[in-house]
Amino acid sequence: MCFKLREDYMECLHHKKEFARENAIAAERKRQNEERHAKEKEGLLKELRSFSWVKDEKYAPTKEEVEK
Repeated sequence: MCFKLREDYMECLHHKKEFARENAIAAERKRQNEERHAKEKEGLLKELRSFSWVKDEKYAPTKEEVEK
């Protein structure tokens, strides 16, 4: 019984559980944003590669993309 009271008191003072939860939420939000941005970036690069006037080898379409 005393342990629960002590644990509540320590949480009230230091908010360790609250901060841990906020950090976990922020990390998951960051992971989801990075995943979404990677998909959007790939879509934009695919669209850019589809233009025939692109001369830069980095962005130019590959042979597989041209054949599609």
